[in-house]
Amino acid sequence: MNSQLKPNVLEVSMLRRLITLLLPATMLAVSATAEAAAMDKCPAQGGTVRAAMAGSPPTLDFITSFAAQARDMGVYIYEGLVTVDGNYDVAPQLAERWTTSTDGKTYTFHLRKGVKFHDGSPVTAADVVASVERFRGQSPRKADLSMIASVQAVDDSTVEIGLAQPSAAFVPLLAYPGPAVAIMPKKLIDGVAAGKLPQTSVVGTGPYRVAEWVPDKHVHLERFAQYSPASAEASGYAGRRLACIDHIYFVPVPEVSSRVAGLESGDYDYAQNLKPYYEIVMHLNTQQGQLKEWKLRRAIQLGLNEEEIMLAAAGDKALYRLDPSLFFKEQYWHSMIGANRYNEHDAAKAKALVKDGGYDGSPIRIITSSDFQFMYNAALAMESQLRQLGFATKVQAYDYPTMIDIFRKKRADWDISYNAFSIRTDPGGFTFVLKSDSGYQPYASKEVDTLLEKALVERDRKVRLKLYEQVQDNLYKDVPMIKHGDLFGFDALRERLDGFAPFYTTPRFWNVWTKDKR
Repeated sequence: MNSQLKPNVLEVSMLRRLITLLLPATMLAVSATAEAAAMDKCPAQGGTVRAAMAGSPPTLDFITSFAAQARDMGVYIYEGLVTVDGNYDVAPQLAERWTTSTDGKTYTFHLRKGVKFHDGSPVTAADVVASVERFRGQSPRKADLSMIASVQAVDDSTVEIGLAQPSAAFVPLLAYPGPAVAIMPKKLIDGVAAGKLPQTSVVGTGPYRVAEWVPDKHVHLERFAQYSPASAEASGYAGRRLACIDHIYFVPVPEVSSRVAGLESGDYDYAQNLKPYYEIVMHLNTQQGQLKEWKLRRAIQLGLNEEEIMLAAAGDKALYRLDPSLFFKEQYWHSMIGANRYNEHDAAKAKALVKDGGYDGSPIRIITSSDFQFMYNAALAMESQLRQLGFATKVQAYDYPTMIDIFRKKRADWDISYNAFSIRTDPGGFTFVLKSDSGYQPYASKEVDTLLEKALVERDRKVRLKLYEQVQDNLYKDVPMIKHGDLFGFDALRERLDGFAPFYTTPRFWNVWTKDKR
């Protein structure tokens, strides 16, 4: 994977004014990656970090939430059988190795020895079986692993997972980092209903454990002294993750200006998402409200000026790019299929379709998130354009978890919902977003469902690509979703921290140490 997919950390030239403001906050150099990756032990142990985050997690039960804030915490607390490395490839985590049967339908995972949960109990195959089955039953991403037919413990350190049919996407989807297939103690999760996991049962195998969670105030993680790191060099979420810092406080600070001010004053050591890296999208409600009518959805698609929207979201032309693909340019899966319907910016034709589509003048209800300034700004720019096309509008901003809850569970309350997608390590990661029975969004297409099902089991990469191109073509024709563009980003931290290297969309404080002990 091209390193350009990693978030920038105060390295963009047009941000000189912000960089000057943040000094002595440090501009994170990519060279830190090699030093941290090669560590056998912490250069220094101890200290406390206060991280200013974009929002507060709705839950610490990692398998149950799409919220980025849940993932931000979850990668510290939990681990899976497999994860993704710095190149976004599958890598071992709790499984030291795995084998595949000749027919591609049976996977055998061999667990690392000596790994303990935060409560001191050893990790066994029975815990893995219970955790995978819980994910299959309760996770909103359970459709991604619909190919699983059976999960069983062969012995205490061996797990066998049988598939109904071979799937090239199975292991990459098992590794996807959120909602993740987090391995937890069987005794703490058996019989616990979805959404009912008590805080005392938030127990994983990660380098940090929960010391305290006060919703909307902070999540306090402390070093897990009995943590058993993998032996491979640290890379992405994989390898030798060392907890050099004793305490981490993740503090929700929704306003970007407050995160910047707190970093400058020294109240915080790190500030998240001053600009993130996502593709910005908006979902259109195909089942209820005005936008059930295809002509109105097509009118919106036809009339939008994506350059204007992305400039409003990013603030500078160097911090975004226009691109029609579901997948980033740096990925094998990138495609220009449907590009003729992207950023057409034809207001005259759009206005004619608004009239032809029978629009009745009632407001188009737009929901967005105030947790992410880029998302809020994009919504306002898009709303202005809708008004120019002849639509009445109403924008409502929420914290991100509330917005997602309304988007998924209160379909009668919105017409357009904003969202942002981080990189999908395998295109199968879009199955939960697009498949009719996943319940993620209102869109339902038998043709797309069939294509997604075929792509999940297809083992030829070139054939898979063609299938996902057909999915993308259908999305541009049916218009359940409109992509605005790709947003680049950066985070920032103070010079007292060393070893930090950017990865994915979450801050990474393992293999990071403080230059002082405060």
